[in-house]
Amino acid sequence: MSNREQAIKNVIHSAFSNSVQKCSTTSLLVLKEEVYDDPSFKAALVDAAKSMETGSVWNFVNRIGTLANPIGGNLKKQLNRCKKVNLGLSSLNL
Repeated sequence: MSNREQAIKNVIHSAFSNSVQKCSTTSLLVLKEEVYDDPSFKAALVDAAKSMETGSVWNFVNRIGTLANPIGGNLKKQLNRCKKVNLGLSSLNL
């Protein structure tokens, strides 16, 4: 693996490994000018990011899962019940 391929692998890992919910997530990438100006490096980096599988955390093929899901099931049922007895949940959009 070349240095540039390893750099892309490390950037993708840092940027997306924790669904961007960590202070060590990549927020700035500093590159040498020759790498910055290399269209093939940029294309490979963009391709690596676009190829990340996203979706349900229960599908282990996915590398990035959602951090929030729509309210449903028992939680929705109980929140609706609380709303009916006016426990201050009237602003919930269920």
